[in-house]
Amino acid sequence: MMTEDAALPVALLLHLERGRYGCGPRLIVHPVRIEDGHPRGMIDDPLDDLTISAYADTDKPDDTGRATAWGFGIDYRDVHSIDARRAVQMAATLRRIAAHMDRTAARYGHPQTFGTYLLHAAAALRVDRFTYRTDPDAPNPDATYSSVEWTTTDATGAETWTLSALRRAMRPENR
Repeated sequence: MMTEDAALPVALLLHLERGRYGCGPRLIVHPVRIEDGHPRGMIDDPLDDLTISAYADTDKPDDTGRATAWGFGIDYRDVHSIDARRAVQMAATLRRIAAHMDRTAARYGHPQTFGTYLLHAAAALRVDRFTYRTDPDAPNPDATYSSVEWTTTDATGAETWTLSALRRAMRPENR
């Protein structure tokens, strides 16, 4: 069942999650709807709870001092309830994304960076906008969507954000 929210544009929300439970930081990306410049959840949508992610390896920085990304993946995370209808939608969504990623890899090779992987995933989802907190260092990283300022960008901006996030992952407070 789709709601009137389906008319709102979709973007991928970019987020650097601090390290926890002995693991390093993670780059987390979620599909969201954009309303009045702010992201909203994807309630009653097959993309709700879909996550594109990678781990940031802070022990092996690249030549520029950025963390390196590894363990790229697309799955559903933090799903609180699934009924039969939603399970079918989730499986179909994952199959569609996997088929697109396989076709893209066959044509261009497997992505060597998380930024490239993210752009391939965005193409599979038919999403061409990305959004992130304008000030990622602002206090209260878990503030509600409407209480912080957001920047919406294109693929080039998403790649720039990814490189910046890998640089921020090296900070001690993010490990």
